[in-house]
Amino acid sequence: MFITVLEELIRQKGITSAKMLSDLDMNKSSVLNWKTRGTIPGAKVLQKIADYFGVPVSSLFDDSDTPATPAELQDLISRTRNLSAEEIKELDEPF
Repeated sequence: MFITVLEELIRQKGITSAKMLSDLDMNKSSVLNWKTRGTIPGAKVLQKIADYFGVPVSSLFDDSDTPATPAELQDLISRTRNLSAEEIKELDEPF
């Protein structure tokens, strides 16, 4: 999962997620969304993160990042069904 790999990169670099966010000029809600909703940032943000850690974008995903099963998709739909308009807007905004 993306967030697991990101947390490991942060740990290996010996920094905090707050430091990474500050260095990348990103806000805390980004990581919170990735963590709580299991979302993955867009291509530009992925490249920014990969460049920051000096790794290829492909390394931001572990081997378990496979396409979602119908059950996983249904779970995602269920979790997003009750989002407020503001939360949906945040998801649509580029990072």
